[in-house]
Amino acid sequence: MVTALKEGWSLCGVDLRGIGEMATTQTGWLSAVSLLLAAPFVDCQALDLLATASLFEGKPIALLARGPNAVLAAVRALPHFSRLDSYALYEGFQSYRDFLNRPKSLETSYQLRKDNSDRFAYDREIPFFYVPWKGLLGPDIPDLLKATKARGTLEGPINGDWASKDR
Repeated sequence: MVTALKEGWSLCGVDLRGIGEMATTQTGWLSAVSLLLAAPFVDCQALDLLATASLFEGKPIALLARGPNAVLAAVRALPHFSRLDSYALYEGFQSYRDFLNRPKSLETSYQLRKDNSDRFAYDREIPFFYVPWKGLLGPDIPDLLKATKARGTLEGPINGDWASKDR
């Protein structure tokens, strides 16, 4: 970032709805409202990014997103940026199919249990509010990355077990 500042870039941190200071633990509520409004939550976050980018009229934009939620929002926004120069995405999914590919927990998640108090310990399914409606029907994340003319990278991808694919 220091290099970017020295080269005259302006830096802007965007606190998307549902992330950072606007985070909520009411994910069931987010899912229900998104369903009622027919507005997937991740798509609303992508609109937040695009609205922020519109404030920098005529300036080139570089996008940095880190974490599963921020990366999904950024990927959904990428094809719609008009002046995106470059992007760097860290620790996110490479494909919506990663929601289903859970190498360590898939078999365990099908076991019936008497105690359901700590489901996340054995069932690492993707939270409902992350899922773009009809996401598995496409376009998938690689398609969205190809839809932008900006150059970029996706580093440290994760799988459906929320673990780095590099491990």
